[in-house]
Amino acid sequence: MRTPYWVRGLLFATFFVAIIFFLKIICPLETGCLADPFLTPLFSPLFLLEGVFGGPTILGLWEPLFIFVFWGLAGLLFGFLYGRMRVER
Repeated sequence: MRTPYWVRGLLFATFFVAIIFFLKIICPLETGCLADPFLTPLFSPLFLLEGVFGGPTILGLWEPLFIFVFWGLAGLLFGFLYGRMRVER
């Protein structure tokens, strides 16, 4: 039995975000990092969190969870749509 595409998309997105966070943590500060080009798109949905809740204390506590949930749901949606496109062909 094959894994549904929406599950694959969800797993890929959350693992990708975790890998980018891990690479950024282990990079030395003096040199550039492989994860640097991915950080701007990765953190771009934070304006939604700031627009809804405001305050820096809320943002500091919930940023990582929001990033994981947002990109997990985006991966789930993209995987679902990809699966629907493959079924129609």
